[in-house]
Amino acid sequence: MHRKQLGAIFIDFENLAIALTNQYGLPRAEAETKTVDIIAKILRYMERKFDINLVIRQAFANWPNYPSAVTELYAMGIRTQNVKAAPQKNSADIELSLSLQETMLTRDVDILIVAAGDRDYIPIAMRIREAGRQVKFISFKKCFSGDLKDLVGQTNYLYVDTNGEITSEDEDREGVAGERGPRMREHRQSERPPREFATNPDVSPSDPLTPNEYKALDAAIGAFQEFGPRYGSVKLSGFLVDKLASALPELNHLQRKEVFNTLVAKDILQVRSETDPWGNFFYVFLLNRNRPEVVQRVSHLEKAGQEAAKKVEEDKARGESQVEKSETATVVWPIKEDGVEKAALPSGDTIPPADSPNAGV
Repeated sequence: MHRKQLGAIFIDFENLAIALTNQYGLPRAEAETKTVDIIAKILRYMERKFDINLVIRQAFANWPNYPSAVTELYAMGIRTQNVKAAPQKNSADIELSLSLQETMLTRDVDILIVAAGDRDYIPIAMRIREAGRQVKFISFKKCFSGDLKDLVGQTNYLYVDTNGEITSEDEDREGVAGERGPRMREHRQSERPPREFATNPDVSPSDPLTPNEYKALDAAIGAFQEFGPRYGSVKLSGFLVDKLASALPELNHLQRKEVFNTLVAKDILQVRSETDPWGNFFYVFLLNRNRPEVVQRVSHLEKAGQEAAKKVEEDKARGESQVEKSETATVVWPIKEDGVEKAALPSGDTIPPADSPNAGV
């Protein structure tokens, strides 16, 4: 008799909902409803495609932010677990990872499924692989970490679109993700001296920047504005695994280095080697402020920052004005005179009369 595989699915609801808002521009309320529909389609796809019975179904979020979703998920047999989070900040990854690891160690399930795809899930993916267990990740293509995809392998991740359509196709896998281009060349960047960063016969300084290169340049400018005044340069290793990973999450580490190296080859960024007081060798980079692309993006980012700061100040002033109005508003206390309730204005302060029902509050 055929026995279906047993599966467990762990859903980072906020990861999906916030992606619909930030990456695809959906309003928050619409993103909540759309996420529920997408989850329903993911459940049906997984059970049909892999012939599994999803005996464990858990979803994680700060549920007061998504009140209408809880009832619908419950109807799908999904147990919701609340995770406190700051606005527009997903904090479910740790709790989800702990629950997944507990299930992996204590329950006899054949396949583990995670509905999320950002870099925060690399640690649990490593532990699943070390345990020799089968795992599938599914998320939106725009926010799927390239490093996570490389770790689990191409057969163990799936894309879902905003309509809930699911595919395993990874378009242009041989080129830089999100851009059509030539096959990636073999990377041995760590073995090269600094001057070799700019050695690329296929790239000309006059070539226009691609969307990914503009994102990388913006990240480089931001890092230089943060660290440049103090150190005069930016340490390359930290930039690649932090700032650039945040700017290009859909690319893996080698692909991000490819984008960075292209900016160096176009003489937009300049790399040099340095040593610390203990003699340790490392790379840093600087901005080439003679390049018009750098001047243009610096000006654009500074203007955007000024506009954002102005908006914050306006919102703060507007909020203070509303508070001031509420504090100076006239308070009317109800009193009773000959058994008939009337309105009376307090004199001086706003303490209610002794016979007011609000007295002592």
